[in-house]
Amino acid sequence: MNATFPFTLCCQLLGVDPKTLRHWLAEASIEPTNPPTDSRLKLLTLEQIYQLAVLYRRPITPPADPSGEAQREATLLQGGELSPPRSEEAAMLQQKLTQLEGRLATVCDHLTHLALLLVQQQQRQIALVEPLLHTMEGNQPSPLDANERGTQAQEAPQAQGWQPLPAELRARTHMLPLVEYGAQGRYVIISPQEGELSLLPDSPAWFDWLASLASFRFVGQQGRLSAY
Repeated sequence: MNATFPFTLCCQLLGVDPKTLRHWLAEASIEPTNPPTDSRLKLLTLEQIYQLAVLYRRPITPPADPSGEAQREATLLQGGELSPPRSEEAAMLQQKLTQLEGRLATVCDHLTHLALLLVQQQQRQIALVEPLLHTMEGNQPSPLDANERGTQAQEAPQAQGWQPLPAELRARTHMLPLVEYGAQGRYVIISPQEGELSLLPDSPAWFDWLASLASFRFVGQQGRLSAY
């Protein structure tokens, strides 16, 4: 039969007060036993004391005035001759702690890898944007260029010369091509759209031009003619 220890002696062995021991017993789901002679007395077995010592990492302290079986068990436990049994709950907790540590290390590795990828992505984006920024800066007009363009815009109408009015353009469209014998002793060909043409009379280009006309006016040495 396993040896049992009174509640007060268990507090001395574990080095805690009764309130703490009751709290530990409730957390570990350990039920003390009651002797048949006195139901108010609570007893713990040596295995239960070992279990509490392992769970809460408490050394076994011999009581101030040990006697009999309790003294022998406490002395053996303090000297290391008896090894406290590891409970299944403590083993499961240790296993879960190991798994959590492994997962934490994996998460840290992933975070480090993601941070490195982010830095590399930012560097690539900067490398792509920098040439565009330089190009945009180079294409920005200087104040001097803007002034020159403004001056050119103001001078453009003058440089282009005189432009005919719309009424004059309509009148030109109704004018007939003219073949006239000029003062220089040669025929002058004038087109309302193209102006003076350099065509030799009786040349192939001359006849091609005449064939393209729907109407024209002729002014010669002997008279004039309008053909429609």
